[in-house]
Amino acid sequence: MAKKSSHDFSQPTRQSYVAILIITYNLYKVIVRNLIPLFIAFLIGGSAKSKGGYIFYSIMVIAGIAAIYSIIAFFKYYFYLKEDHIIVNKGVLRKTKLEIPFERIQSINFEQNVIHRLFGVVKLNMDTAGSAKEEVQLNALNIDLAKRLRSHILSNRVIAPTNESQEELQVEEDVREEIFRLSIPQLIKVGVTANHLRSGGLIIIFFFYIYDSLEDFGLNVVEKLEEYTPVFQQVARSLFIVLFLVVLFFIVSFFISIINTILRYYNLRMFRRGDGFVIDSGLFNRKQYAAKDSKIQMVGWSQNLLQGLARIYSIGLKQASSIENSLKSTFVAVGLSSQNISKIIDYLYGIRAEEFQSMDWQSVDRYYLFRRLYYSTVAAIIATIIIVFSQDWMDLIYVLVFFVVAVMASFLNYKKKKYGLSEHFLSVKGGTFGHSVELIEQYKIQSVSLTSTPFQRRRELASLRIMTASGLLQIPDIPSTIALRLKNRLIYTIEKSQADWM
Repeated sequence: MAKKSSHDFSQPTRQSYVAILIITYNLYKVIVRNLIPLFIAFLIGGSAKSKGGYIFYSIMVIAGIAAIYSIIAFFKYYFYLKEDHIIVNKGVLRKTKLEIPFERIQSINFEQNVIHRLFGVVKLNMDTAGSAKEEVQLNALNIDLAKRLRSHILSNRVIAPTNESQEELQVEEDVREEIFRLSIPQLIKVGVTANHLRSGGLIIIFFFYIYDSLEDFGLNVVEKLEEYTPVFQQVARSLFIVLFLVVLFFIVSFFISIINTILRYYNLRMFRRGDGFVIDSGLFNRKQYAAKDSKIQMVGWSQNLLQGLARIYSIGLKQASSIENSLKSTFVAVGLSSQNISKIIDYLYGIRAEEFQSMDWQSVDRYYLFRRLYYSTVAAIIATIIIVFSQDWMDLIYVLVFFVVAVMASFLNYKKKKYGLSEHFLSVKGGTFGHSVELIEQYKIQSVSLTSTPFQRRRELASLRIMTASGLLQIPDIPSTIALRLKNRLIYTIEKSQADWM
C-alpha cells in the first residue's frame, strides 16, 4: 500500500508566490553579469556621462521586461503527481511538459538563500540518473510542503508491502544521528588550508573575461594605459612591480579562499538518517543534500599539502550521474578527521570495511614516471629555445624553477599512485603534494576496458579504464598480463552479482 500525504499532490500545485521574487532575482543576476563589461567600457571610454540617460532608460526597460516575464513564468509553472510519476508543466514562449517516474529520481535536495530563509521557503532540486542537470527545480516551496513532497516520492518509489515497512520509512525521514559538525575553529582551519591557487585562478579568469569583453566592445585596455603612462611597459618589467603583484595575488587568493569557505561550509553538519547520509551547510545560501547508501557509487577522500599538516580531510560521496552532472552529484564534507572518515566507511560497508584496512597495495610501472618526466623535459627545452631566440635571459630562471617543480611533482605522484583489490572492493590512491583515495564496491562497476598505446605495448603495459555510474576510475601503466587478469576478474564479479547497484 502506497504511503499517503496530507497534501493532495494529484491536483496541480504552484510554487509559493516568493518564486516570483526568486525568478526575477535570477534574471537580474544574468543581466547584470552580462552588462558589467559594457558598463566598464563606457566608464573607460568616457561615454558614461554623455550616454547616462540612455543607460538609465535601458536598465529600466530591461528590469520591467524581466519582472513581467517572471510573473508569467510563475503562473505557467505547476506540478502534480499521477500514480508513480511527477508531471511538470512550464514555459513562457516555449511550453514544456516533463513526466518523470519516481524510480528515476536519484535524490531530492533542498537549498536556501537569504530570500528563502526570510520567507520560510526552500528551493527543491530533483536529480535524475543520466540527466545533465536537475530535471525538476522548484524555486520556492513551503518547507513543510517540500518535506511532504520529498517523503511521498521517496517512500512510493518502491511500494511497501506492509504497514511496518511504511513506519520504517517514516523513521528514516525523521530520525537523525549527527556524525560530524564543523566548528568555527575548524571552519577557519579549512579556509586556511584550502587550495589558494584555485582561488587565484578565479582572479585570473575574471580579469581575462573583463579584458576579452572590453576588446569585443572595441576598447583596448593596453592602448589606454600606454596613452596615460608612456613608460608602462618599462615599469611593468621591473622586479619590484612583479614581486608586488605576486604578493598581492597570494594575499587576495588567501582571502577569497577564506570567504568562499565560510560561505559554502558555515555550520556544516553531517547526519546519518536511516540508510543514508544528509549534508547540510552554507551561510547565506544554505544547501541540504541527501544520499542513500545504495545510491552512493564511489567514495573519495583527500588531503592537500596544508590539510595534511592540519590533519584534516575532505570527503566526497559520489552518486549516479551523467558526466556533465558528476560534480553536482558529489556531496562534499570538509574538515573531517581520520576517525570521521573511518566512521563513514563503517556506516557504508559494515563489516566489509575491514577489507580496506588490510588491502594489498600495488604500484604502477616506472613508465608512469618516465612519461611525465619526458613531457616536462620537452616543455622546458621548447621554452629554452624560444628564450635563446628572444634573448630574454632572465626568463631562464622561470624555466628552471618550472622544471625542478615538475620533476619533483612527477616523482611524488609516481610514489603515491597505487591500486588495491580485495574480495569486494577496488581502490586507487594518488596525489602529488597531497593524498587522495577512491573506493568502490566491485559490483557497482559498469564496464571495464583496456587501453594500450604503441609506447605501452613496446613495454608490455596497459591502462585499465573502469567506468562507474558516477564517473571514470583509471589504473595507468601496469603490466598487460596483470591488467587482463584484473579486467577478467572484475567483469566476472559484475556478471555474477545479483546485488542492486542503484
